[in-house]
Amino acid sequence: MKKHFNRIFISFLIISMVACTFPSFVFAATDDEADDIKYSIDADEVLDLDDDDFNDACDDVNGEELDYIKFALPDDDDGMLYYKYDEDDDEDELTEVSATKKYYFDDTPRLSDVTFVPDEDYSGTLTIDYKGYDTDGNSYSGEIKVTISESDDPEIITYSADEEEAVEFDEDDFFDACDEIQNEDLDYVKFTLPDDDDGILYYDYDEDDSSHTKVSATKKYYYTDESPYISKVTFVPDEDFSDTVTIKYTGYDVDGDSYSAKVKITIGEDDSSTSTEIISYKIEDNDKTLDFDEDDFNDVCDEKNNQELDYVKFTIPSATKGILYYNYSDGDYSSIVSSGKQYYYDSSPYISKVTFVPDDDFTGVCKVEYKGYDTDGDTFSGTVSITVGSSTTETAKIISYSSKTNTATVFKDEDFNTVCKTLMDTQLSYVTFSLPSSSSGTLYYGYTSSGTYSSKVKDSTKYYYGASPYLLNVAFVPANNVTGTVTISYTGYDKDNLSYTG
Repeated sequence: MKKHFNRIFISFLIISMVACTFPSFVFAATDDEADDIKYSIDADEVLDLDDDDFNDACDDVNGEELDYIKFALPDDDDGMLYYKYDEDDDEDELTEVSATKKYYFDDTPRLSDVTFVPDEDYSGTLTIDYKGYDTDGNSYSGEIKVTISESDDPEIITYSADEEEAVEFDEDDFFDACDEIQNEDLDYVKFTLPDDDDGILYYDYDEDDSSHTKVSATKKYYYTDESPYISKVTFVPDEDFSDTVTIKYTGYDVDGDSYSAKVKITIGEDDSSTSTEIISYKIEDNDKTLDFDEDDFNDVCDEKNNQELDYVKFTIPSATKGILYYNYSDGDYSSIVSSGKQYYYDSSPYISKVTFVPDDDFTGVCKVEYKGYDTDGDTFSGTVSITVGSSTTETAKIISYSSKTNTATVFKDEDFNTVCKTLMDTQLSYVTFSLPSSSSGTLYYGYTSSGTYSSKVKDSTKYYYGASPYLLNVAFVPANNVTGTVTISYTGYDKDNLSYTG
C-alpha cells in the first residue's frame, strides 16, 4: 500500500515539476496556428506593432475578437521588445516587454504600445513567437516575422538608358557592391543571362561590328587583374524592349567567398504607369463595393519583376471618392486600410480582404496608387483604377471657346490637362479628335494664317500634352462666315493610358 502511494506521489510530483518548468508555449502544439504576421523595416528603424494585425489573425483562426497576447522574447542579440518605447530615453529608462505579462487589444498594457527595436548589427528575417487569447478564452499560436534589411541595398546595381541604347557595365559598381556585402575586394563575377527577348549581354561589344561575342554564364569576368574584364561587358536591349530587366549574378571576393546580387537596367522611360501595371475595376453603382483580387497584383508583379508577389502598400485615396477597408462585410469591418501597412499575397493581412467602398455621392474614376514588393524584395509601382458609375466611358467637362467670325481658335493644352486631372486624377498624355464637318470648319496643325499650316489634323493622330505633335499647335478654323456653336468631340488619354471622352 505504501509503495503504491509513493508511486502515485512521485508521478504527481514529476507532472507538477514539468508544468512549472516549461512555459505554456511548449504546449501550443494543441492550439490552432494563425498565419504569420509579417513586417519589413530597415536596420535603422524601429517597428511599432499594429494591434489590428493581431486582431485580424485572431479573427481568422478563432472567429472571435482578440483579448490579449503573450510574447516569447527574441534573443537579445537580435533585438528587444519594449513597452512605450521612447528613443530619447536612456537604456536603463526603457521598459522591456515581459514574457509573462498579458498585452491587450483594448485594455492596458496595450499591444499597440509594444515596439520591436532590432540590434544595430542584425539583418535578415527574425521570428518572434506569441500566443493569443480571444475574448472567449480560447488560445492559438502565431509568429511575427520581421525582415530587417540595410537602409541602402548594396545588392542591386542600377543603370538606365534610352530605348535601343547599349549599357556598359562599370567594374567599380561591382567592386563597391562586393565591399559593402562582403567587406572584401572583388575578384570576379558570373552572370545569369537575361531572356533574349529583353536583351543580350555581350563582351567587348562594338555596334559597328556585326560579329559579337556573347557573355557566357559559366565564364568568370574579373574586376581588374586578368581578362575577361567586367568593364567590357555590355547589355544590348532588344529593339522592342522598353522596361526594366533584372540580371542576377554571383560575386566572388579575393578570399573566394561568394554572394548573390543583381543588376537592374531600365530601358526607355521609367514609367510606372504602363498598361501592365494598371489594374482596372468597374462598379456599376456607388452603392456597390469592390473586393481586390490578389491574383491581379501578382500578375503585375510577374510581368514587371518576373517574381511572385510578397506584399503591397497602398496610397490612400481621397475620402470624397471612397474608403479602403480591411475585412469588410455589410458595413462591418476590422480596420481601415493604412498607407504604411503591408498587405500580403498569401498571408495575413491579405490583399484579398481589402475592399473599396465608394462615397455615396461619387461617380467617376478613383485611382489608388500602390507599391509592390516581390519575394526577392525588389519593388515596382502600379495603379488600381476603379470606375464608379454605369457609363462605359467617362465624360469630361466641356471646354468652351468664343471667337469672332472667320477667326481661328488655337486650343490651349492646359485646358485639356485641367479637365483630365479633374476627371482622372492624373496628367493628360494625349488626345485624338473626331473631325468636325467641313461645312462647320477644319482642324489644322501649326496654323498661322489663311492657307499657312503644317497639316490638317487627322483623327488617327495623337496630339500630346508634353511631346510632339503638340496639342497646343492645334487650331480650329471655322468655315467662311459660319456663326453659332460648333461641337468637336475628342478622346483623352491620361498618363496611365486610361481613356475618357470630351
